[in-house]
Amino acid sequence: MATSLKDLLAVLYEAGAEDVPADETGWTSDMTPALVTAINMGYVRYRDRDDVRYFSLTKVGYDAIGIAPPDHSPWGLIRAWFSGLLGRQGS
Repeated sequence: MATSLKDLLAVLYEAGAEDVPADETGWTSDMTPALVTAINMGYVRYRDRDDVRYFSLTKVGYDAIGIAPPDHSPWGLIRAWFSGLLGRQGS
């Protein structure tokens, strides 16, 4: 049975979502067609560095699984930092 595109994206998300080394994704060989589709549709991007292929979800990939992508802008990072601070104070 072929893996659905959404399942493949969820596996990448659970593996860390960004800059995940290929051997740490948890993908199996039957997921290859879904991976090719995900790359061609812009849900996943990859890059090779030091002979290792790294995969990341794109904004469209996050949207496809219904999860808000992280905000890596300076203001987004500041908001995340303050949210972490406030979350720890309530503990």
